[in-house]
Amino acid sequence: MEIDRQANEQIDFITSRLAKAEGVTTDLKANDLLKWIRGANSVRIRAEAQVIR
Repeated sequence: MEIDRQANEQIDFITSRLAKAEGVTTDLKANDLLKWIRGANSVRIRAEAQVIR
C-alpha cells in the first residue's frame, strides 16, 4: 500500500508539472473542453509511464 501511495504521489506531481508546462489549465478547460481533455489524458499517461519506468 505504501508503494502504491508513493507512486500515486509521484504521478500527481509529474502530472501537475507537465500540465503547467504545456498549458493544460482551467482556462483551457473553460475555453476548449475537448482540447483540455486530450491534453490532460496525454499528460496523465506520460506521467504514469515515467513512474512505471
